[in-house]
Amino acid sequence: MEGEKNNFTVTNASAATAREQPCRLWETSLRILALGLTTVASVIMAVDKETQMTSVVVSSSLPALSVLVKAKSFYSSAFIYFFVVNVIACGYGLLYVFLSMLIRRGRFGVKSWVPVATVVVDVIIVGLLFSGNGAASAIGFVGERGNSHSKWNKVCDVFGRFCSMVSLSIAMSLVGCLVYLFVIALAIVNLHRRSVKAYSGSV
Repeated sequence: MEGEKNNFTVTNASAATAREQPCRLWETSLRILALGLTTVASVIMAVDKETQMTSVVVSSSLPALSVLVKAKSFYSSAFIYFFVVNVIACGYGLLYVFLSMLIRRGRFGVKSWVPVATVVVDVIIVGLLFSGNGAASAIGFVGERGNSHSKWNKVCDVFGRFCSMVSLSIAMSLVGCLVYLFVIALAIVNLHRRSVKAYSGSV
């Protein structure tokens, strides 16, 4: 009976490990996708700038002056914050992929607390990304529509390409946020399966 119990436990552990493999593969693939999306979003925001000639009215009695005006993403603190949080997400993604490669090659083992800590950091990264996207979207909306109450004129009618690139960067980062949410869901599923496997092994 003892031998049958041990065989049953080994079989359950092997089956649980086999079920974990597809989830791990999907999790790694999604992390690489999120890394690519946040990297592209960071690069687009970093290089986004546009220079246009616009007319400025100094006085109603004087003709309009043609002035060369430059729009650059780093002129806005909200866009700078957006860039920083996406760079943080990129750095975290690169670190995770690098450590995963070392673990798979057997360079070092994984402590039991590492998966839980990874989920916690994932949640922090998602929170940072959503806050950065919210800040950049708010400024982008003002640039697109203006604000008559604050006397802020819209600028996207002049800097159309600049605004389009900002919108693209925000969209890429938002998709990266959604991908990280799927990563968190898969990581939680893996943690649940590990707990079930540990419980089965102790019975």
